[in-house]
Amino acid sequence: MEAPKGLKMNLDDFQDYIESRIVERWRAYYQDGCVLSLEENEPCCYQAEVEGSDVYLVNVELDQAHNIVDSECDCPYDLGEYCKHEVAVFFALREKNTEKTLPPGKEQAQLPGSGSLYPNPPRRTGMGKAHALCPGKPVVRRLLL
Repeated sequence: MEAPKGLKMNLDDFQDYIESRIVERWRAYYQDGCVLSLEENEPCCYQAEVEGSDVYLVNVELDQAHNIVDSECDCPYDLGEYCKHEVAVFFALREKNTEKTLPPGKEQAQLPGSGSLYPNPPRRTGMGKAHALCPGKPVVRRLLL
């Protein structure tokens, strides 16, 4: 059962309200690093680029308690309230929230030169960096090179 847009889902429990097959598929996708960028444009308003069959733009608004107030993606998905790209960004935002509360001495990983959160920073340089960001995703590699 999917939560209708407008229902207060929190970053801590959104997976309870979204179809499990979407959540599990996109948890792995997020862990593979296909949330290419995540930036806070204004307080509690985030914009992300997510690589799928194309690169999609996802906007998410949170409240101070980390409830998901609104989200949208420019992909063509129309079979449910939330697409897989939105779910990947929810995971990224959860990670970002966790990073903000890490004990002293722990640093969050960022994309080189972007200031954007990235869960598993690439350790390669040059063309290898594009492959490390999204292995098996030629569209992204072309955009990054």
